[in-house]
Amino acid sequence: MKKIKIQTLTLEQAKKLKPGTILYHIINRNSDGSAQRWKVNGKVKLWARDASRVQVSIKHGLKHYDYLTEDILHLVSLTNHTEYHNEVCMLVSQAKALQASKIKEGYSTHIVHHLGIGQPKRIVCYYKLIN
Repeated sequence: MKKIKIQTLTLEQAKKLKPGTILYHIINRNSDGSAQRWKVNGKVKLWARDASRVQVSIKHGLKHYDYLTEDILHLVSLTNHTEYHNEVCMLVSQAKALQASKIKEGYSTHIVHHLGIGQPKRIVCYYKLIN
């Protein structure tokens, strides 16, 4: 079984983003199964006194605007990874029942800590290479 390593956005890459750059969400999907695309919508905000902070204005679709900060860089990637593998993501409590069958089918696992509104959630993602 091959391991899949998704290269998520680093702090240094985030500091160099330009308006118009497309970012791909590693968890959220469109209705056709492709990764959600987020477009960098403005100038990257940096802090002179704290080099570990960054804030990037991003846009999805016509009306969805948000900010990408250093806390959630692990949720986006510069490359569209859905071209290379199938992915099934679910909450940890739901995944326990399916774990044995997914491993027998050749899926690799990856746990993602999703920081959303309210309590953070741990999500299990199963990946399988597309031949």
